[in-house]
Amino acid sequence: RSAMEKGKGHGGIVCFVPSKAFLECFKTIFTQQIDQKLTYHFEDLKSFERDCRTRSTVLFSVMGGRLSEGINFSDNFCRMLFVIGLPFPSMTTEINERIKFYGKNFLVNIAMKTVNQSLGRALRHKNDFASIVLIDQRYENHIEMLSPWIQEKIKKSTFQDVFKQTHSFLKEQTEKYFNSKQK
Repeated sequence: RSAMEKGKGHGGIVCFVPSKAFLECFKTIFTQQIDQKLTYHFEDLKSFERDCRTRSTVLFSVMGGRLSEGINFSDNFCRMLFVIGLPFPSMTTEINERIKFYGKNFLVNIAMKTVNQSLGRALRHKNDFASIVLIDQRYENHIEMLSPWIQEKIKKSTFQDVFKQTHSFLKEQTEKYFNSKQK
């Protein structure tokens, strides 16, 4: 919640979670414990886009779902992107067979492909900017599986450092963006 409040005033905030069950937990938490100053939506793209035009708004969605693939959250629609957890597929007979054939890394490969797809939603052109926060200690073990443009910028940080860095980054980039528009 604190990180999202730090992003207020800087545009849309998109938060991808690993599963529908995780999303349902967030719904419960946000509808019961978050003050109404923060506008948020759960997989409701139209309402998110509408509200983003006038105030900071949070969109929660599932990685690998319809909003994490093929949707562009360019410019002010995504100034902060949170990716929480790793989206491992549900264990099915087919997945188990593939693990037997390809090995244990099969699951990690699927999850990281989905993460990279989600990360690409935020930055859509050369002048676009967003603060991207990966929230899961397991990313440390899979940095080499992230897209190269993320690998070169990644920093390990505490939550407190993330808040400070995000605030500074968004303030600096917003000033650059508006100064370039005035020229």
